[in-house]
Amino acid sequence: IPRSAIVFEDSEDTAVDADDDVLRKYRCIAYKLWRKYVAIGAVYEINLAHRHKSVFNLYMHDQEMWIDGNFSFFDEKKLFAMFDDCIRICFSFCAHSFQRFKHKNEFYKVAAILHGRKQ
Repeated sequence: IPRSAIVFEDSEDTAVDADDDVLRKYRCIAYKLWRKYVAIGAVYEINLAHRHKSVFNLYMHDQEMWIDGNFSFFDEKKLFAMFDDCIRICFSFCAHSFQRFKHKNEFYKVAAILHGRKQ
């Protein structure tokens, strides 16, 4: 399974020294994910309701304030789960597409290949 370079690779702005705040690292990662997938005009902008985007934008529109600000209510658990709705929505889009695909001849061809059967 592919692993996110943003989440799993340390870069200069997410590297943590012993004296640094781990929450700052998590905020940097969250900001990068927001900028790439959720922000309006993001490179890989996902289709989210305006209300979801507005909540993210409320906190993250100012990178410096988000990363270094005092958002004490965003503990590790909340940062960990903050993209759960985004993930759920993306999976629902995939599930709808897959349901349509399952009724096509191409699906049976792929299934046969994956199960080692001749077509």
